[in-house]
Amino acid sequence: MIAGRERWTQRPASASPRLCVKVSRSTHTAGPNFKLQKVKFQISPASSWDAEPKAEVEKDLPPEKPPAQQARQHYNDGIVFEQRQKYDEALGEYYKALELDPGFAQAWMAIGNVQQMRDHFLQAERAYKTAIAADASLATAKNNLAWLYYANRMNLEEAETLARDAVQNYEEEIVRTQKKERLPAGISMESRIRSLRLGMAGCYDTLGWIHQAKASYDRAAEMWYLALSQTAETEPELRAKFHYQLGMVLAQKRELPAARESLARARSLSKDPQLLAKVAAIEGKLPGGAGEPR
Repeated sequence: MIAGRERWTQRPASASPRLCVKVSRSTHTAGPNFKLQKVKFQISPASSWDAEPKAEVEKDLPPEKPPAQQARQHYNDGIVFEQRQKYDEALGEYYKALELDPGFAQAWMAIGNVQQMRDHFLQAERAYKTAIAADASLATAKNNLAWLYYANRMNLEEAETLARDAVQNYEEEIVRTQKKERLPAGISMESRIRSLRLGMAGCYDTLGWIHQAKASYDRAAEMWYLALSQTAETEPELRAKFHYQLGMVLAQKRELPAARESLARARSLSKDPQLLAKVAAIEGKLPGGAGEPR
């Protein structure tokens, strides 16, 4: 008794020349307890291939992600490494993202952030400029480049221009969000606007330090007042930081009552020992010390 069946199987895609393999399997029974199975292979030209089985093979494979989606995954993985302070691995993931999407502005900005933390000025500057060239509305990259210039006390005029452009980008994005023209999925309008305002506060903070470095204390105070105006009460440590910086520059302006008031607010909001030590140091240098009646 002979029972047989056969099917066509495609060779791997890397095989050359392209051929198809016909597999025939027959089972011969020679006795009650003995079975002999024979498998026979026959090579046929690819032209004899039946398209339907090929489609069945391909549909079992997982769909390949588009390059942009793969790039986003590498970028996200890089963020995780960066948060763990594994900067080499983070950079590796960011560059993998750029291999798939060379115009991925956020990946360029992330490279700039890592290089700035490593004090690699030229590499950070180049990465930020590439990010801005890829996306002229990327306010964070502009503000980070402005901070890079401030931290190195160079190009302060350009730094100011960059930070002001970033403020304008945030303002425009807030308007678009309010009009529901650009609202990320799963994020409420209120949450999105609060996040954008925090970004704008960061730009005003950068501008405050730039003006303070230029001894333009009136402008510096104005910038930190604006930073406070954009920071919600639900961010006490950030508000404390801005109050401390405002108190510092008001003291430089010799506006002592206003300086004491701002420093006192910083002290009441913060639980950060380092910030509290800085507040106490300035208060101690004011005429009459920290204990002078308010």
